[in-house]
This record gives sequence, C-alpha cells and structure tokens, in this order.
Amino acid sequence: MILIKKLLKFFPTIAIMVVLSSCGDSSDNISSKYFKPQYKGRTLKMMSNIIGGKTPYEQKLFVDELERRLGFRIDFFKPASGYDNIVLQIFSSGESYDLINMTSENLPIFIEQGALKNLTQIVKNSPILSNPKVIPTKIWNTIKVNNKIYGVPAKFEGGRLPIVREDWLKEFGMKDPITLDDWIEFWDMAKKKKNAYGLSTKGLYDVQPWASAFGLKDGYVLVKGKKTLPYASDKAAEFWDWLAKVYRLGYLDPNFVVNQPKDFRNLFFANSVASVGYWDAWVGLFNNTEIERYKKGTFIAKGIKGVPGPGGKIILTAGDNSLWVIPYNAKNIDMAIKFLEFWHSPPGYILGSVGIEGYDYTRNKKGKIVLTEIGLEHAGDHGAPRVLSATWKPPFPPLLGVTTAEKIIIKYATPMYMPLDWADALQVIEYWSFKAIKGQITGKQAVKNMQNELKEKRLID
Repeated sequence: MILIKKLLKFFPTIAIMVVLSSCGDSSDNISSKYFKPQYKGRTLKMMSNIIGGKTPYEQKLFVDELERRLGFRIDFFKPASGYDNIVLQIFSSGESYDLINMTSENLPIFIEQGALKNLTQIVKNSPILSNPKVIPTKIWNTIKVNNKIYGVPAKFEGGRLPIVREDWLKEFGMKDPITLDDWIEFWDMAKKKKNAYGLSTKGLYDVQPWASAFGLKDGYVLVKGKKTLPYASDKAAEFWDWLAKVYRLGYLDPNFVVNQPKDFRNLFFANSVASVGYWDAWVGLFNNTEIERYKKGTFIAKGIKGVPGPGGKIILTAGDNSLWVIPYNAKNIDMAIKFLEFWHSPPGYILGSVGIEGYDYTRNKKGKIVLTEIGLEHAGDHGAPRVLSATWKPPFPPLLGVTTAEKIIIKYATPMYMPLDWADALQVIEYWSFKAIKGQITGKQAVKNMQNELKEKRLID
C-alpha cells in the first residue's frame, strides 16, 4: 500500500477530497452480444483526460466503440479538470484501476512509491508492443527508468524546432541556416528587407535550437546521479552572451520576456518575424492557415534542424511522453494488455485520431474514409492525432511541411527531464538570463548568480 504522506510530499496542493464519477454504467453502453465469455463479470477500469470524445455524449460513443472492438465492458473515467490531483488521490486511496494515462515526467515519483507495474516482460512478450515498427526503440529508451518499462506510449508527441519563413530564404537567395553565423545573416536580411525581427520567443521557450550550438540541453540533466542544469553551467555563459548580441542588434523581439505563444505566432503570420522555435505540428498549421498565400509562394513555413554543437550533435526538445500505466493493484491486466495492443493497431489509430465510425466519419463504396461535418470540426484528434508507427499511413495526408519537421524531431529530439523542482529552477534561470540577454550583466555573471541561488535553494546537487 502506498503511503499518502509520501505522495503528499510531492503534491502539496492536492485537494482534500476528489469525488470520482465515471461516464456512466457500462451496462448501458452496448448489447452484451459483443462481450466474450472469458471476460464475463469483469470490467476494464481506465482513466485519461486527453483521450476519448469531446463531450459526454461522444465519450459514450467512444467507449461503445472500444467495447465492441475489444469484447469486454469498459468503465472509462475522463475528468474535466484537476487531473494530476485525481491521479494522486486514486493512488493514495488504493482505489483499483487497470489503466491510467499520465505523462512521463511524473513516472519516477510513482515508481519510487511502488505504485506501478513493471511492464518490461509484458512488452517483450507482446508481438505488437515489442515491434520497433509499431513503437520505435528510441521511444522506449526515452521512457525507461533503470532500464525497465513502466508505461506504454499513447501517441507521437512531436517536439520543438526552428520554424522559418522559407519564402524569405528563397527571396534572399539563402539556404537553410545551419551555423550561428548563418542565422545572424538571415536575421539581418529579415531586419533590413522586411523590417522584421529575426526571432521571437516566450522567454526561454524555445531557445533550445540555438542553445544546441553550445552543447546545452534544457531542463535538468542527471550526471552520475546528480541533478545538473546545463543552462546554469559555466559553458552556458557564452550562450547568454550570444543571445545578448542578438538582442543588442535588434534581431530578438524585445517583448520576448512577456510573450505568450499566441504572440509570436501572430508575429509570424503578420510577416513581423523570420523564425520561431516551436512545435513541429505548427509547421503544417501555419501553412494551412495561410493556404492561399502558401499557394502563391508568399508564405511558406518550414521546420529545419537546430544548430550543431560540439561533435556536430544537434539537441532538440521532444514533448513529454503520454503513457498508459498499469497500477500496482490492477485486477484485469490481460484486458489492459488487449487494449494497449488494440490502441497500437490501425483500428486504434483511427479511433484515436479520426474518431468514431458513423459519427466522425463514414466510408464510401471503396472503403475510403469520408469525414462528417462533426469529424471536420474535430480535426482528426481524439487524443492521439499522430501515432508512433513507422509503417501506418493515415487516411488523410499530413498538413504541408509536417512530415519533414517530424523526421527532424524523431532524429534529434529527446524529452526534457523536469522533476518537481524544475518550476522553481526555471524562475532562477530566467531571472538572471534575462538580465544577461538585455546586457545588464555578463553571461559569466549570470551563471555565477544562477549557481549561487540554485545551490542555496538546493535545486542542484
């Protein structure tokens, strides 16, 4: 049994009590003719806040489809808010679930408390889950803890990379920038010819493609078991001085400190910035939003590689893996595995992206998927719009430019390690880095101040 006090140590803001309720009695969902004898009297109990229908009615349809496909009853709880606290309450109370959806950043906490099943052998024994064409080996390697598997990925998360105005590059007669000098040249041309900033960000979100040039990785990095913060290391001083130069020359949007993502997205649409560091999926969203300009060649967003650092290594940031975990007290592990194998199969891909047949889509005489009006509104997202399979072809082509950007993320991006201390550490890093970028102190002074404060607050070892 997990001790509530131990978990509360990590989640001090948990609500005193969370009242749980499911989508409805699963006996109301579909006819029992679908249920297989070996599952008689059992119900798969699962929870996710991102996967499923958009409304309670659609959630019921989603569960109906799962039950029909899998042959057993499902109690699927999809909370509207407060998800992390609800997950904590479930584990603390000892309530039994068979599958819970969570992000990889919280994995170490629950593993330490013995809250999760070790799935290493289960994955190895599954011809579907162990197939590297279904779930790439690289993905497994990013979520293993002490070389063991405790969660199965739910979808392809994507990552952040430089997104540039390719039409401007062509107009300037330039190739994709590779080195820092290339970027300075591109940004200088954008300033002179377009009266635009070179780069706009939300604070340090995301400067990683350029930090890569200095061999730096955002977030925490464990070195021989000790927590380190590369952005606060001695070698980061040169990076902060370089960004100060970019700011001084007028290439960095001066509102970077207070920007939100929507702010730099709007600048990109408005021809006011040449590049942003953002999610690979947004390459396609940028182009799709400006499709008429794209067709005319007057607006083309393109995702490109980050800047190579020492040894030519490129370091980009991948999104935290969304995982299905099996709690320590799960009662229906065989049913949980059956769901996971379905989820990583073509019918599961369709359900997680396009949605529910007869509601989100129909099929024509040739079997081709045709979206309904509702399906168009849902935009191919029922919790898993992109999958990990290297061989499955989606029913609709990806948005313009996404495929190239996605390949870059797969090759170069890894998730950030963000333990609970990260939010406090980030405040320290941002405070002193912003002073350095604005030229108020040197990069060397910034990292010295960061290190002193981080050590004082016990945020680094």
